[in-house]
Amino acid sequence: MSKNNLKLNSKKEKIFRSILILLPFALLLLFEIFLRVIGYGPNLNLFVTLENNPRYYKINPALGSRYFPSLSIKPQTSYDVMIKEKPDNGFRIFVLGGSSAFGYPYGRNGAFSAFLKDRLDDYLPNRKVEIVNMAMCAVGSYSVRDIGLELLSYQPDALLIYAGHNEFYGALGVGSTEFISSSRGLVNFYLKLNRYKTLQLVRDVIKKVKSAAAKPNTRLQQKRLMEHMAGDKAIPINSELFLKARNLYRENIKDLIRQANKKGIPVFAGELVSNVRDIPPFHSFYQSAESKKQSEKLFENTRRLLAQKEFDMALKEIQQAARIDSQSAQFHFLKARCLEGLGKINQARENYIMGKDLDGLRFRAPEVLNQVLKDLAKQNQLNFVPLIKIFESASPKKIIGNSLMTDHLHPNVSGYFLMGKSFFHSIQQNYRWRKNEQFGSCDSDSVYWYKSGITALDLAEANFRIQILTNSWPFKDSVVTIENVNRDKNNLLHLLAISVIKEEKTWEQAKVELAQSFIRNRNFENALWEYESLIKLTPYNSSPYIQAAKIHMHQRRFEQAAKLFKKSLQIEPTVIAYQGIGEAFFHQGQPGKSLPFLDKALSMEKNNPLTLFLLAKSLYRAGDLNQSIQYVEKLSSINPNFPGLNRLKQNLRKNKF
Repeated sequence: MSKNNLKLNSKKEKIFRSILILLPFALLLLFEIFLRVIGYGPNLNLFVTLENNPRYYKINPALGSRYFPSLSIKPQTSYDVMIKEKPDNGFRIFVLGGSSAFGYPYGRNGAFSAFLKDRLDDYLPNRKVEIVNMAMCAVGSYSVRDIGLELLSYQPDALLIYAGHNEFYGALGVGSTEFISSSRGLVNFYLKLNRYKTLQLVRDVIKKVKSAAAKPNTRLQQKRLMEHMAGDKAIPINSELFLKARNLYRENIKDLIRQANKKGIPVFAGELVSNVRDIPPFHSFYQSAESKKQSEKLFENTRRLLAQKEFDMALKEIQQAARIDSQSAQFHFLKARCLEGLGKINQARENYIMGKDLDGLRFRAPEVLNQVLKDLAKQNQLNFVPLIKIFESASPKKIIGNSLMTDHLHPNVSGYFLMGKSFFHSIQQNYRWRKNEQFGSCDSDSVYWYKSGITALDLAEANFRIQILTNSWPFKDSVVTIENVNRDKNNLLHLLAISVIKEEKTWEQAKVELAQSFIRNRNFENALWEYESLIKLTPYNSSPYIQAAKIHMHQRRFEQAAKLFKKSLQIEPTVIAYQGIGEAFFHQGQPGKSLPFLDKALSMEKNNPLTLFLLAKSLYRAGDLNQSIQYVEKLSSINPNFPGLNRLKQNLRKNKF
């Protein structure tokens, strides 16, 4: 065989081998394309187009499927939207984190991001401020990193992080039932592959096989998301899993900060606050079964003495427990109670925090995670917001408890308000503002409290959610559902709040129904409050502007009504808005100003009776009797019984109004 033939055969062999190597990848690619064409699996993009206003993105409601693929329960996403094309004067902030960043149990207008936006709107009067809350319940630093890195391409001006409470049991956490691997690189690679339909198909097949093999479990089906995620896994302080979680948290947050800093995007991270005073530890570790038995007997005696306010005796009793086992979470919690009763507040605070850190069920972030954030701030990688100090300063005896918290880790409305204010001050002081930035003045706390948009419906919904949470595991060994909460079955407010939780009605539908009920009962101010709440959270929707304006018209607050009607026109032109502005000017004694708006309404709907009537009245008041008569005649031919028409005819005949 000639040398040329040998070379040709060698070349063919290389091509053949290359084809063999590339063929599986080509087949996978074709299969991936096929799955996309047929629309298999959920859309896992960060954003989708807002249905009723395509200028905006909304957060993809299915985003949670990225991190909880095997669960039917998915965490809720916020209602926040953003303009697809960021305006030149835009100031865009993304919020990342778990349920406390999301604003649980309030969400929506009760999140700290909503309180922050109110202040930034006033502070940056020439900017279009957008705060998009990307937080979700039960997610940890893997999700924060994954979402945050992708957000960098959406032109953020800053990232805000409040995350860490879910680091152990949250999505993909070391103690989670959704745990995949202890290798951080492998998990982050998996999250990248998660967007591919082929992986989704494989995952769904595995899920169906497991589901078919498993026995039905009613208790499992009733579990809340975090109960399912945590299972019964308790994690001792400084154990291998504990230290692994700390390291993963540090490296995931560092990854995000590093990439943000490369693009000149500042990162602000909030210190993690917990209810250390009023929520006892969920799980204590003991050296042995015998030490547990002896300790618990002394703990019972201590509780009895505390109830009798015998603080000296209680402290002596608990000190006996120290000789048996001083490293249980319950020991430090009860010791803190004794010290607080004796007025030794600093020592009490230290023991409350130690009790929280020793708690084996790690729903409250240990202080080592806060230390990670402090260390990163010292390295000038992020702006640290010292929330513990701020919350302590606003708490009785400077110990964080129920005055600012709803449960073990979620702030109440006052707590979220304080968080929003704290993040604002940090941004105000530490953001690198443009040289020509124009700043406005901020109002008092009372004004921002009024602006919050939190109404009775939001508070009722939050109350029911907290009832469910605090009457179920790990607070109690029971399962409480929305069907079991304490409510008045004849109270419309309660019925609507429950219907929102059960997803029988949307939050917007419930608010509109409640507002209409208030109007029927002539409780106009509460109705207005509901519509203003909708305006704040759905600024892309013209309807609540119009409904609120109608209430102002009814209450003869014509200037406020005209402003709201005009704002609705910035969203979409409607006949009712042009009519409303025209009528508002008429009632303010300015019929000439009403005419252009009424003409616009008429151009949109030629034979609208109300527009014809308002034009006829305004023209008469402006002194143009001939044209007024023309509109009266046209209205008479369309609707001769229109209310007020006969009186207007009489006035025209008399040549006076």
